[in-house]
Amino acid sequence: MKVIIKNTAIAALFSSWVSTGMAMELVPLADEELAEVRGREGVALDFEYRYNADTDGNPLASMGGCEGAPSENEADPCSLAITVNNREGMWVMLKDMYGVQKINSIWLDGGGFVEGEDGELLLKYAGKSHALSNNHPDPERFQDADGNCLLPGKSGSDCLADGLLGLVIQYPGEHDEFEEDVTWHLHIGRATVQFQDPNTDTPPYLQDKAGSFLTYQIRDFHQNEAMIDYDGRVIMFGF
Repeated sequence: MKVIIKNTAIAALFSSWVSTGMAMELVPLADEELAEVRGREGVALDFEYRYNADTDGNPLASMGGCEGAPSENEADPCSLAITVNNREGMWVMLKDMYGVQKINSIWLDGGGFVEGEDGELLLKYAGKSHALSNNHPDPERFQDADGNCLLPGKSGSDCLADGLLGLVIQYPGEHDEFEEDVTWHLHIGRATVQFQDPNTDTPPYLQDKAGSFLTYQIRDFHQNEAMIDYDGRVIMFGF
């Protein structure tokens, strides 16, 4: 099994890169240098998770193309073994498994609610004010089951988020356009339930028994990766 996780942050400087030939290394910033770092337009995050696959979601040749083990007494290199309590010696094996998931450009920023010229509540971040799309706000959304306000510095009927800073998490883009915010390809070629063989000391998860009760795929008809479009934003308070 081979797993690759890649995470990149843009528009935020926490370390500097030094390149010497083909070598890359991280050089930590001194406290004095770090103190000079200032946030500007927030942070954009890209996330890529690969499981036995290249960046296009194809199985790795170095893993035998995820086509199973040479014999049933060897482990499938592209398998995921699952067991549960009180089921000693029994394993669910997901085999010939590979895929890639990418989360593209999640924006993080600081913001808060401000009062507009007509008294309406606006969300302000990145230097701009945005009208709220929720036409049915819940006045008790920040109260616990006993009616106590959970927001810092607020109490009673003043349990509103106006004047408080929050963390804004959003996907950029327009609601009437399709953006590839998330792409996902997952292939599970076979699935078996395997038990401990009394004639061998090899555990079930290190064997590749024949047969299958399941084949599963997440993909698009026209390409490897299915595409998902997310719109909107989430604001977190209480810091």
